[in-house]
Amino acid sequence: MLPNRGRGILDARSTSGNVSMQKIDTKNMQSASVSGNLSFVGNAGQVTVETVSGPVDIRLESLKDDVVLTGVSGDISLLINASAAFDLNADTTTGNITLQGFDIKAGKESPGTLQGKINGGGYDVKIRTTSGSITIDRNSKS
Repeated sequence: MLPNRGRGILDARSTSGNVSMQKIDTKNMQSASVSGNLSFVGNAGQVTVETVSGPVDIRLESLKDDVVLTGVSGDISLLINASAAFDLNADTTTGNITLQGFDIKAGKESPGTLQGKINGGGYDVKIRTTSGSITIDRNSKS
């Protein structure tokens, strides 16, 4: 687990093993994992995550910039504050997409795809996994 290191840029990577970041407050967060769980709890500006195998769990206290979460095999979960305004583009090849606690407007919904504006739109939130499900929900602190 990585402790809070301030407001710089956080770059955490793992080839085989878990990456866990708790109570982080950073300007930008980028992380990659080949095999293992990846979790982040805290505040970040731009968030970029790439995984090959393993689940991703991102819990943002607030949305401050674009979020890009990409996986090949594994579920992706994004918890975000209820008032966050963003343009959602979620896509999975073999999995389900679940949106809880948010209403989506002016969007597109089909098997494996969910696109639209949340709370009027704003930052881009792009989530893509080939084999896994996607969940977008309200952060329990909001």
